[in-house]
Amino acid sequence: MEEDCWRPTRTHLAGLREYTHPTRRVLWEGIYMAIIKNRQKKRYGWLVFFALVNWVSIGLVIWKVDPETIRDFIIPGSYLPMTLLMMGGIFWLLSILLMSSSTALRWALGITVFLELRVLGLGSILNGILIVGLLISLEIYLMKSKGKKMDLPLRVPAARMREDDNTLGLM
Repeated sequence: MEEDCWRPTRTHLAGLREYTHPTRRVLWEGIYMAIIKNRQKKRYGWLVFFALVNWVSIGLVIWKVDPETIRDFIIPGSYLPMTLLMMGGIFWLLSILLMSSSTALRWALGITVFLELRVLGLGSILNGILIVGLLISLEIYLMKSKGKKMDLPLRVPAARMREDDNTLGLM
């Protein structure tokens, strides 16, 4: 059997790409992108379904339920059931738009906090700008810290190894 024969393994599917040949690298990237695209297609349908169910339930609550009945549900004056429904609706909508549930959750929490501040009479433009600034700075921090983890190579290609002392051939 050939030494540089490529076979996909679980580590390949987990995102750790180890290549032995340049033409096989192009082949693997195509397969990898097809797998990711297929996963996103499957996920997208369920996201649309849950978003529609949530927004229909929000519409039914607005249409059928008297606001005074849900005003003091658990926390007095908070409209908690409607707040949770709105947070869910915003989360599903942002999950569809961003295709990232963690980012969607952060932004849905920020928007929900601002809406709850508005309900309590504390939501001003300044509070909205501060919440948006906090969310943007958090996204930038997480984006930069995620990139630093991927900077180190996981495996040194065999072509760069020097045969005499098994160290990197830098010259």
